[in-house]
Amino acid sequence: MRNIKTYINWYNTPEYQTFIKELIQDTNKQSEGYYTSDIQWMDSTYHNDVCGSICFDLDENGETYVQMWAFHNNEEAKREGFEEGYTIVTYENGDEKEDSHLVTNNRQEAIAYALESVSTLVNNEEFWNSLCRNGKPMTQCECC
Repeated sequence: MRNIKTYINWYNTPEYQTFIKELIQDTNKQSEGYYTSDIQWMDSTYHNDVCGSICFDLDENGETYVQMWAFHNNEEAKREGFEEGYTIVTYENGDEKEDSHLVTNNRQEAIAYALESVSTLVNNEEFWNSLCRNGKPMTQCECC
């Protein structure tokens, strides 16, 4: 039987806190080679997820973003039934983009793919033209 206290509180462990902090720092630092933005990667871990995550929230309203889920060790991933430790997915206007996934065990590959995904969003003129004057997708706009 699992130790429920340990299982539920994995995100409070020093190991995880160090892991996610370093992942955010490394991803933000490497972003300079991919795109220019004032927005930073941040911890988007939700307490009942099976692993931690970081997110680049382009429109800052949770509609258009790139999220990287990351297990802080292989043991945790395998216990949850995953072979790979990193998963990256892109969402645009609230919808998951087709062909926007990467699943890997390679940390650097995961970071590079996530940054390339953000670069594609940041440089997508069609996306920026689809926003209202207050930064919301036109499909959700009540102000314009």
